[in-house]
Amino acid sequence: MHIINGQPGDLCPCSDEKTYCRKVDYGKTYLPRIVNANIDAYLFFAVAQHNLTVVGLDGANIEPIYTTYILISPGQTMDVLLKADQVFGRYYMAGRHFSSDNAKVSEFDHVNVTAILEYNGNYIYPTSPLFPKPFLCT
Repeated sequence: MHIINGQPGDLCPCSDEKTYCRKVDYGKTYLPRIVNANIDAYLFFAVAQHNLTVVGLDGANIEPIYTTYILISPGQTMDVLLKADQVFGRYYMAGRHFSSDNAKVSEFDHVNVTAILEYNGNYIYPTSPLFPKPFLCT
């Protein structure tokens, strides 16, 4: 099972009542380090309606890679720039185990791991956070 800051998120029944929430300020750029601590599973990761810029792999600087999601291999770390430049609101940060197996055969449910990116400010929260597309919604 994958987790974000120690929690699998609100789509998993074993999670805490409150999903991890990372508050951000509009216009600022953040540098989260994404770690795949699993030993045998690749992980997709995205933030709804946000672009990511990969600037480091396994502690080494690289030429920037611009993308809407990443696929991170087992044991790998990625340094990713995230610019808080969207409409004030709440957005899912989500990860999903990469697998080509059939859930009916393997009994692996392919549940997404989630956390929330929330903009600071006075505004009306939407009913639920926006979810990344397309790879995490299948």
